[in-house]
Amino acid sequence: TGGVAMIGHLFAYFVALRHHAGAAWDRFWFSPQDPTPLCCLRIIAGMVALEYVVSLTPDLTHWFGPGGVLPVTSVRELLTMTDEAGGFYGHSYLQFCRGEVSLYIAHALGILVICAFTLGYQTRITAILTWIVLLNYVHRGPMLTTQLEPVLTMVVAYLCLGPCGARFSIDARGGGLTTSSRDEPTVSANIALRLIQLHVVALYLLMGLSKLGGVTWWTGEALWWLIAQEDSPVMDLTGLRKTPWLLQLLTHTVVAVELLYAVFIFNRWLRPAVILVSSCCWIFLALVTGRVAFCVLMVGLHCAFLQRPFFPSDQPDRPSID
Repeated sequence: TGGVAMIGHLFAYFVALRHHAGAAWDRFWFSPQDPTPLCCLRIIAGMVALEYVVSLTPDLTHWFGPGGVLPVTSVRELLTMTDEAGGFYGHSYLQFCRGEVSLYIAHALGILVICAFTLGYQTRITAILTWIVLLNYVHRGPMLTTQLEPVLTMVVAYLCLGPCGARFSIDARGGGLTTSSRDEPTVSANIALRLIQLHVVALYLLMGLSKLGGVTWWTGEALWWLIAQEDSPVMDLTGLRKTPWLLQLLTHTVVAVELLYAVFIFNRWLRPAVILVSSCCWIFLALVTGRVAFCVLMVGLHCAFLQRPFFPSDQPDRPSID
């Protein structure tokens, strides 16, 4: 009798576990969400994308022109050699620009598309077009890419899934969306935000784990080597060499933030502190490395976690990640 009762209790436990796990899964992915964070991300990602594409203008023909240093055949051969399967998937409309005039026309049209996306004009269409524009530059010159391009294309791809033009946009002001659709939370906004959140968490974790393989990050010298570079820093911070303990502390802080980000960012009580410390780290890295656009984008990605109300309330915790 006791064994039968124990089996019954175990069965009831697993049934309840399945029910609560399923409810938590549905709540995490399919609860309607305010699109405001998504709209803020659209503006930040659009400005970074605009800076990225415009920065290519002075050397456009040098890199992508008919007589440039990156001819289409060389890029295709390089990508084919580096692909174990021997395939080529880096197609770009820029490879069909046989003259400087057509190249600059395609470049100007791409800039106009990104401007429309940033301002929120026909956002459902311009979001997809902006993603295509960015991928075409990445595919045309993959050897020019830095840490910025993978993160930027990822964010814009997820913005295509949600109503990123519901607020702070020409669509919202011009009547492209009804008042009710602007004010109501949507499931698509939640899915897009959750995908960005999980991707950002994985990105932080991978960045932290990769630093554990570097000797200078263990010894605390990594930031000094970045500061000592003469061509990249925005601000001269070489004076910090007089306080090596501070450099070591900052170096270990960067690693700790990247490793612990995934652990604490989903805790609604610790989230404000995590975002604040992480933002300070990225601002410092922007001054040290000179990669301002990338650091601005990483700070902007925190918008995905700024759900209203941002600060915790006095209501009891729910058994979900919010």
